[in-house]
Amino acid sequence: AIPVLNQIVRPFTAKWHRLSLADAFQDKAKRDEFRDNLAALQPYLRSYTTALAAMASVEDLTELEHP
Repeated sequence: AIPVLNQIVRPFTAKWHRLSLADAFQDKAKRDEFRDNLAALQPYLRSYTTALAAMASVEDLTELEHP
């Protein structure tokens, strides 16, 4: 979990938290960039949750949130 948090989640949250504090989301282009960055991050997180479910021998509920 530590590598996923530090190498995948942290760079995303650090970037966008800093920008949100500077009111970047008032700009439509920044909102669109945020959504694009989030969409790029989600497949990594989904595959990680799938792997965690397999390791724990529990049902993978990842796709319940996916349209």
